[in-house]
Amino acid sequence: MATTIRLDGLAGLQSALKSLGPEMEAAAERAVNVTGLQLQEDIKKRYTNTPQTGKRYKRGGKIHIASSPKNAPAVDTGRLRSSVLFRKAGKMSVVVLSRLKYAPWLEFGTFDRKIKPRPAWVPAVEAMRPKFIARITAVIAGTYK
Repeated sequence: MATTIRLDGLAGLQSALKSLGPEMEAAAERAVNVTGLQLQEDIKKRYTNTPQTGKRYKRGGKIHIASSPKNAPAVDTGRLRSSVLFRKAGKMSVVVLSRLKYAPWLEFGTFDRKIKPRPAWVPAVEAMRPKFIARITAVIAGTYK
């Protein structure tokens, strides 16, 4: 599952930053990278810190308490949390993703409704959006380090 924060006029912004010089372009690249890394960490924290208020079941000799619908998935084996990856996709582009087949099922639920949505990604992106905008604004103002 890849998550994207889109800006209207991104190509224009990239072009404008290039024209302002290499320092401005490097600052924008740092802002994008920091945002992607923080998004990755926020998603992982949501998995770790979700209330365990759902079903109780035994797996592998251990009792697991799942999250209830509308809360991020509770950590069971840690596989989902450790699958959240950060990748640079370009000079000013990053991707935060999970290659696990069931990651989108947990985030959005399944069509048959056997799995109810347990969002972590969408709330993390929404929480990160104003931070990213503030960083890019600071880059344009020349105050982002």
